[in-house]
Amino acid sequence: MKRNSRLLYYVLCISLLSSFLIGGFSYWLLRQHIIGEARDRNNLQLDFVNASTTYFEHSQKRLINELLKNNDGFYPELTNGFMLLRKQSELLGKRNKGHSLHLASLNPLNPDNWADNEESRIINAFQKNPQQLKIQEGLIRKNNDVLFYTATPIRITGNSCLNCHGAPDNAPRAQIILYGRDSGYNWQKNTTIAAAIAYVSVKNVISEARKNALKIFAVSLVCFLLSFTAIFLFFDRD
Repeated sequence: MKRNSRLLYYVLCISLLSSFLIGGFSYWLLRQHIIGEARDRNNLQLDFVNASTTYFEHSQKRLINELLKNNDGFYPELTNGFMLLRKQSELLGKRNKGHSLHLASLNPLNPDNWADNEESRIINAFQKNPQQLKIQEGLIRKNNDVLFYTATPIRITGNSCLNCHGAPDNAPRAQIILYGRDSGYNWQKNTTIAAAIAYVSVKNVISEARKNALKIFAVSLVCFLLSFTAIFLFFDRD
């Protein structure tokens, strides 16, 4: 009987451990699936940014500059790629709840593009390792939400941006009047000045995954306990 009691004790321990492992592994699988979907959604947002930027820089901007050649006015809605993308991302976020895109900068012209503490850390990492580090991603907490972010660097590769973001004295007068001269200037060529950061909220789906994993744990535990009870009754009969 002593040997049977020891066997039942081992069966009980293994049953409990197995239930925990099944529940934990289920949560891990569900969480990985959630992160994978969030990554795909963020990449779609960033692909949209890259496509819009490429088309603007290589097609629209040249034509716009030609049309405004003899015009002294300042039209950031037409000539500013950052503003174009920011407005597009705002409209995208309204149509897709839980999604957002921020063009975050440590030295922006428009105050709406200021980087927060977490975004500043991301940009600093891009600046310290510009050759190897091409993308960053992860989970962060912001405004009582859990967000999965994907970030890519924005680098100054040509001289056109420096016409407005070089020395303040060389910037368009109307730009100085609109934005001032304290921020958004003295950018340098071949440097990372900002990051395009796509966000998607995963708080609710992760919470749901945790609940589902607990249900799986409970079901597996009940099954193991029923098996343990059957084994116990079998030995008790003897």
